[in-house]
Amino acid sequence: MQHPLLKRSRALLIYFVVLVPLFALHYMFLQTIGIFTMNQCIADTAIFGILYALMGFAVWYPVYYNKADEADKISWIVTHFVSIAIITSIDISFGNVIVDLIDGTILPLLPDKMLYLRMAEGVVFYLVFLLYYFGIKVKDNNEERLRNEEKLLRLSRETELKALKWQINPHFLFNSLNSANFLTQTNPGKASEMLVVLSEYLRYSLKRNEVDTNTLSDELSNCRRYLDIEKFRFGDKLQAEFEFDADALNARVPVMILQPLYENAVKHGVYESFTPVKIKTVATLSNEMLNIVIENDFEPDGLPRKGTGTGLRNVDDQLQIRFGQKGLITTQKDKNRFIVTIKIPQKTEI
Repeated sequence: MQHPLLKRSRALLIYFVVLVPLFALHYMFLQTIGIFTMNQCIADTAIFGILYALMGFAVWYPVYYNKADEADKISWIVTHFVSIAIITSIDISFGNVIVDLIDGTILPLLPDKMLYLRMAEGVVFYLVFLLYYFGIKVKDNNEERLRNEEKLLRLSRETELKALKWQINPHFLFNSLNSANFLTQTNPGKASEMLVVLSEYLRYSLKRNEVDTNTLSDELSNCRRYLDIEKFRFGDKLQAEFEFDADALNARVPVMILQPLYENAVKHGVYESFTPVKIKTVATLSNEMLNIVIENDFEPDGLPRKGTGTGLRNVDDQLQIRFGQKGLITTQKDKNRFIVTIKIPQKTEI
């Protein structure tokens, strides 16, 4: 346990600043008695000032080891009362010896009541140091509480994010394996190609255990794998188009954040349509904000597939937890187009 005055230069500076007016009061008190010369007052103030300063360092230990919030109140009072008696007695004894060695004319001049006055002065110094250290402890406790709260909040956020990441629709994997099984009988070469793409897709998906964010370029590459896998099932019915700024490709995005949006486009666009469906992605970077728009055709008069809204809600929850902002994902319908807009801040996360 390191002494707070030794590990904090600012606390040590404040400590000596507090001592200055106390030393001044000590000097003025001796002057008021009227029996000492100025040199004698200075010598006495310097000697006892140094001893009181050392006493202040010692006061920290009964404060640290006898915690008011953990100890019995009477025990706490008794401990500090004994500490005052011991430390003050040591200071006065050493002080008188040193004063007498430096100037043997001072002690004989002291009135009998001076001993009690020095003890009272020692109590005052002790109480000042006590309050100062309590202030340090309160500050330390508040800072530690805030650090713990931030740590718990961060752990809670990370846990929630991990839970959200794993809310990926398992039907995609089942359907892909069924399609691959069918292709092994009708077109083995295409089945092998599909399984290679699927393995690369799954390898990237497992990466979310190792990293939290990735570049948009890598994220879109994996989304293309997902769409390629779906094209093995839907053929030319599924069409994909990508437009992006060069700067946008280097932007950071949460791993797998776009996956549910493409699943949503396939499920509610491609599945329900009898005509080719184009899924278009546009990405731009402006003012430290990455803007991604994913839109797809759909059949306005078609029979809608029943959904729970988990995909869009999952993405919205992840963005709110990560960036502490609402409204980072919006949706709209424009005739036969369904449009999802997602904004990803590039500065800092909460």
